[in-house]
Parts: sequence; structure tokens; C-alpha cells
Amino acid sequence: MILLFAILLFICAWGVRFSSFREDYFDIDTTTSVKGIFAAIILFSHITGYIQLNDNWFDMSYRTILGYIGQLMVVMYFFYSGYGIFESFKSKMNYEKSFTRKRLMKTLIHFDAAVLLFLILSIVSGEKYPTRYYFTCWIGWDSIGNSNWFIFVILALYACVSLSMALTRKSSSG
Repeated sequence: MILLFAILLFICAWGVRFSSFREDYFDIDTTTSVKGIFAAIILFSHITGYIQLNDNWFDMSYRTILGYIGQLMVVMYFFYSGYGIFESFKSKMNYEKSFTRKRLMKTLIHFDAAVLLFLILSIVSGEKYPTRYYFTCWIGWDSIGNSNWFIFVILALYACVSLSMALTRKSSSG
């Protein structure tokens, strides 16, 4: 796995230019690319839940590196996502009117489709959960076998952003 991780780092570094200060370091293309790198590293860290790692130096190094940078990658992914939302709010007229539908509801619907598959799988496999889980799993509060903390945080942050955008537009226009 460390070799795959090294290949990812090599691909990420491909075309990097070290020069003097650049004005476009926070443009949409750059920040989207950086966010993609963090998303890829997050996916690499989740791979360990689906493959067998050995006790050799390569796999142990992979585990160690991801142990140190795993949470940082999630934080940076959230930062760049939030920055993109902020820039869209600043530059697009009435962005907040479509935000709830395009971001929050779309994310929730995709998550709920995945939860439905986990629910079917749990029924087929005879897995039992506390009754309240069958109600709260749809917003990520509880889990029925799926990962829930990330989606709950995303939905909560989207709800906060949506509320903030509504309050900001009202206070600046009134």
C-alpha cells in the first residue's frame, strides 16, 4: 500500500512549479485540485478497511503515515469545501436559494440511497439494531453498518451554512 501511496504523491506533485508568489493560488481550479488530493488521501485511508494489510515494512509505514495525517486530510477537505461554498456565495447571485436543494438535499438523497442498501443488507443478513437506529440512520445520527459521522457533519455544516447565508443576505439587504 505504501507504494500506491507513493504513486499518488508522485501524481500529485507532477507539474508542480516552485516560483515566486502567484495571484491564482486560491482560484477555483487550484483549490478544486487540492481538495481532490485530500479526497484521494481520505479514500486511501479507507481502503484499509477493505483489504488485508500485512505486517511488513511497507504496510506498517502506510498505516503509520495515515495515522498521522488522516484527520488532517479530513479537516483540509472541509476547509477547501467551505472555501468553495463561500466563493460561490460571494460570486453567484441568489446562490443561497438553490444551496439547500442542490447541496444539502442532494447529499441527503444520495446518502439515504446508500443507507437503504445497508438496510436491505442488514435485513438479509439478520443483523439487528436498536429500533431508534432505523429512524435516525437516515440523517447519519446512528449507523446500521454504514459510516455515519462524516455525513452527519456534512449535513450539519450545510444546514449551518444555509442558515448563515439566509441571515447574511437579509442583514445586508435590509
